[in-house]
Amino acid sequence: MGANYVRDVKSIAEESTELMAYAMIWLAALGYWFEARRAQTIDETQLSHPVSENDLPL
Repeated sequence: MGANYVRDVKSIAEESTELMAYAMIWLAALGYWFEARRAQTIDETQLSHPVSENDLPL
C-alpha cells in the first residue's frame, strides 16, 4: 500500500462493521424477549379464564 497507507480507514471500517453486528445481535435478543413476554402473557390469560361447558364446540 505504500507510504501513504492510512490505518485509520481500516480501523474505522472494521470497528463500524463490528458495531453493526453487535447491534443486530442486540435487536434479535430484544425481539426474542418481547416474543417470550407476549407468549407468557397469552398463557397467563388462558389460565385465568378456564373453559366451561358452554365454551366447548358441539
